[in-house]
Amino acid sequence: MRICHPDVLIGFGLALFAGMVLWLIRQGIGPFDYEASILPSMGAGCLLFLSVALAASALGGAGKSLEDGASDHPLHRTRLLRLVAAAGIAALHAFLLESFGVLLVGFSLQLCLYLLLGRRPFPAAAVSAATVAALYGAIDLLLGVPLPKGDLW
Repeated sequence: MRICHPDVLIGFGLALFAGMVLWLIRQGIGPFDYEASILPSMGAGCLLFLSVALAASALGGAGKSLEDGASDHPLHRTRLLRLVAAAGIAALHAFLLESFGVLLVGFSLQLCLYLLLGRRPFPAAAVSAATVAALYGAIDLLLGVPLPKGDLW
């Protein structure tokens, strides 16, 4: 029996949501004026691109039968636990952001997500540090906009 991969539905649903958000921002509906709408527009545009990429990726591997194995199902138990753990890490990131600042919390979030995905610790720490350094360089040094520092750091 052929099934529709759930990532196709998730991708199309997120694309519809991102498209609606972009349309609402463009129409001026909501609390966004021109300056305040740049960041949400960029986020919605990235979400639109990534959701279309997710759906296209899932369509490339679509048409698997149910007999191919339960471990290949996208919501297999270990994958579901990883998804819940990643959502918990992202929520913890939001709560710790004000206390520890963007750089430290961004580094720890990215490192935890890499380790959750099974990457080796030292390369994950190096990539996380390089990403945070690039973020600091691009925003603080090039744009001249100071990144928020936390209360404890």
